[in-house]
Amino acid sequence: MIRDIGLSDIHLDDSPFALKISGAEESPLTGFRLADSTFTKIDAPAPQISNARDVTISNVTVNGRPI
Repeated sequence: MIRDIGLSDIHLDDSPFALKISGAEESPLTGFRLADSTFTKIDAPAPQISNARDVTISNVTVNGRPI
């Protein structure tokens, strides 16, 4: 089981996606936090989240827009 992961101050430039979270179907990721981060030149700006619970995103921008 993977749980309680926190990331902050991430700065990423030129990537196919900004955020892709994929837990295992039989054991979902629980308690993921992303804060104070900036992603630019991202092809697919929408977060891609599967098999994860309690995902918190705060003060994060992708291509200049908050998510």
